[in-house]
Amino acid sequence: MHIGHFINKGIITAVFLATATSHTSVAQNVVGFVPSDLFFPFQPTHTSPGNITDVSAWSGNDRRPAGSDGFISVEGDHFVDGKGREIRFIGTNIGMTGCFPEHEDAEQLALELKRYGINIVRLHYVSHRSPKEGYPVKDSFIEPLQLERFDYLFAKLKEQGIYTYFQLNIARKFGRMNGVENAHLLPYYKNGIDNVDPLMISLQKRFHKEILTHVNPYTGLSYKDDPAVAMMELANENSIVNAWYAPKYNFPNIVEPYRTRMRERWEAWLRNRYGSIEGLDLESTSRKRDYAEFLYGLESSYFSDLYFNVKHRLGVRCPVTGTQLGYGFNQPQAATDFCDMHGYWCHPAFPGGKWNNAHWNLRNGALVNSFGHPASVLTAMAHSRILGKPFTVSEYDHPNLNFYCAEGNLMLSAMGAFQNWSALMQFAWILDRDYDRDYIRPMFDMCSATQKLAHFPACWAMFVRGDVKKGSDGLVFAFPSSAAADIQAVARNGAANAHNRLDSELLKSLPLSVLSGRQIEEQPGLFSEKGRKIIREESDVPEPLSRAYSEKLLKSGTGEILWDWREPDGGVFMVDTERTKVFSGFVRGRSFLFRGMKLTPGKTRSDWLTLSLTLSNPRETSFRGNILQPGSWLLAVTGLVGNTDEKIVGVEGSPGKISCSAPDGGRVGTGPVLCEGVEAELVFAGLGGRLRCYALDPGGQRKFELPVGIGDSGEAVVRTGPQYRTVWYEIAVSPLNPD
Repeated sequence: MHIGHFINKGIITAVFLATATSHTSVAQNVVGFVPSDLFFPFQPTHTSPGNITDVSAWSGNDRRPAGSDGFISVEGDHFVDGKGREIRFIGTNIGMTGCFPEHEDAEQLALELKRYGINIVRLHYVSHRSPKEGYPVKDSFIEPLQLERFDYLFAKLKEQGIYTYFQLNIARKFGRMNGVENAHLLPYYKNGIDNVDPLMISLQKRFHKEILTHVNPYTGLSYKDDPAVAMMELANENSIVNAWYAPKYNFPNIVEPYRTRMRERWEAWLRNRYGSIEGLDLESTSRKRDYAEFLYGLESSYFSDLYFNVKHRLGVRCPVTGTQLGYGFNQPQAATDFCDMHGYWCHPAFPGGKWNNAHWNLRNGALVNSFGHPASVLTAMAHSRILGKPFTVSEYDHPNLNFYCAEGNLMLSAMGAFQNWSALMQFAWILDRDYDRDYIRPMFDMCSATQKLAHFPACWAMFVRGDVKKGSDGLVFAFPSSAAADIQAVARNGAANAHNRLDSELLKSLPLSVLSGRQIEEQPGLFSEKGRKIIREESDVPEPLSRAYSEKLLKSGTGEILWDWREPDGGVFMVDTERTKVFSGFVRGRSFLFRGMKLTPGKTRSDWLTLSLTLSNPRETSFRGNILQPGSWLLAVTGLVGNTDEKIVGVEGSPGKISCSAPDGGRVGTGPVLCEGVEAELVFAGLGGRLRCYALDPGGQRKFELPVGIGDSGEAVVRTGPQYRTVWYEIAVSPLNPD
C-alpha cells in the first residue's frame, strides 16, 4: 500500500492506495482501507458484557423496567418521572423493517442498546415497509405480523429500562383502497395535504385509536396506558407551511381535486377577512402576507385538533408534540407539551434529486471547522428552542462516511447538557433487520460504526449522568418570536423556516456560551425575564463574549466546554469535567491541556483525533483537585474507520465531496470493520505509580497491560498506539491511601 497525504483546502487528509496521482482533482484520488500495521479489525461485540464498556453496569444507572416510577410528565422546561424527579433521555432511532425483529433478535437488540446507556428508542417509519407475508396492507394500521413483532420489541426494550418515543404519522400510505383520490399523484408521503384533507385527517385519527388502544400481549397494557412510552409525536417533519414553500412538493400545482379545495378555502378566508374578494390583487405583497397567515391558521388547526384527539379523547398521558421546529411556525408547537428538532451535519446529497442508496455523496467537512460560524447545526437547533418548554432532538447525525463523524454525538451531548435539553436521539441504530452485521453502512446506522459506538458511553455520562453541568440562566439569549413577525418573515422569504433565521454570526454562536432559545410573545408565562439579563441583539452581548468570538475561542459559561477555531481548518472541541474529558479535532502538531491531563497526539492519517475518557463509578461526593479520581476509567481513541476494501473517491467537479457509490467509482466494501491505530501520549498529573492501563478486546475484556511511565514530577504517562490493535482502553487509578 502506498501511503501519502492529500489536502484539499484542509478538508481531506487521508491514506491513499497506489491509484493516487498528483492531479489536482480530488476525484483522481482514492481512499482505501486494508488490514495493515496501521489498520486492524475492531468492532464492539453485539453483546452486553458487564465490564467497563457496559454502561448499564456503571453506578448511577437505573436499569429497572422503563416506567417503573410512573408516567413521564412536563415540569417547566424539563421532563420528570412519576416521582417528580428530573429525567433526561439519550438514545437512538430504529426504523423501517428494523422495528419488526424476530423474538431472538429483539432480545439481543435490547441488551445491546442497554450496553451503551441508551434509555430511549424512537421507533421510526413504523408504517413505511411491511414484510411480504401475504397480508393486505391497508392505509392506516400495521398488519398483524408486523404488530406482533413490534409488540415484542417494545416489551423487550421496556424490560431493559429503555423507554420509547412513539411516532404517529410518518409515511402513511393513504391510498385508493381508503377512497383517496389520485393518491399516486399526490406529493411525497402526502405531507402537507394530510394536514388539510378531511379524509386523511380522519384516517390518522382512526390509526391513533387502533394503535394506542391496542393492548400489547407481552406487557398487558395498551400503548396509551403504558408509562414506558416516554413521549409522542403527531407527525414527522410535516406541515402544510413547509409543503407549500418546499419545491419538492410542488404544492401550488397539486393535482385535482385538492387544488380546487385549497383555492376555495383560501378564497373563503379572504372573504372572512375582507368581506369580498372582488378587486383584490391576489398577487400583491399583501396577499403573500395574507397567504402565510392563512397557512398559519391551517397548521394551527391541524395540530390543535390532533393534539386534543390524542390527549383528551384517547387519554394519552405522556407528553405529546406536533412536528419538528422549523417545518412551520413556532406558536402551534409551543401549544403542545414539548418541542422537538432535527439536525444533520453533511447530510448525503443525491445527484438524481431523489433518495438513492446506490448513488449519493456528501461533503467531507468537520463540524469543528463549521463553515460560516462555529457549530452551525448545533447552534441553529439551540436558538430555535422554545424557552420554557422541554426540548428534544429526535434525529441527529454525521454520516458514517464522513472522516470526522466521531465528533457528532460527543458534541451534541456536551452542548445538549449545557443547554439543559431533555432528550437526544442519534439517527439511527438500524433501518433494516441486519442486526448483527460486521460492516458499516456508509450513511447513518450506528450499530456497527466503531468510531461512534466507542464514544457513546461518554455521551451518556455527559448528558444523562450530568457530567457536563447545565448553564446558568442568569444570562439568556432569548430571541423574540411573535406570530405577526414570523408570518411576515415567511411571506417575505417564501420559506417555512424563515422566522428562525439569524443574520448575525455573533448571535448564531452564542449558544456555545450562554443558554439560548426563542421567547414566544403570545405565551409570556412560558419564560420569565425576572432576575435575568436578556440578549436579543448584538448590542446586548457582553463585551467579553464579543471579544471571545472575534478571537475564535469560545468557552461555555461553566468553563467546561471549549471551542477553538483559531487554527485555519484546524478546529478543536474539548470537554473538561471531573468525570469526563473529550477531545475532538485536528492535531496540527499541538498538545492540549486538561485539568490534570495533557494530551499529545501523534501523527494520524487525517491529522485528526477523537478521544473520550470517562469514569465508570464516580464517588458520591465531588473529588477535589486536578487529578483523576480513583476508579476505573474508559478511554476511547479513534481516527479513521472504514470497511475492508472500502473505496472512497472524490466527486468530480465538487471539491470537498466524497462518495463510495459505484457510479462514482467507489465501493462500500465488506466486513470486518477496520480502525486506525492512533498514537497518543496522555500525561496524568500526580498519578505516577498509581495508574495502570489495559488494552481491551471488542468485548471489553482486558487483553494485556500497557507499560505506564513515570514523569519527573510524578506524572503517570500512557502511550496508545496501533500495536495494541484496539480503540478501547481501561485506566485504573488506585486510591492514594488504599487502606
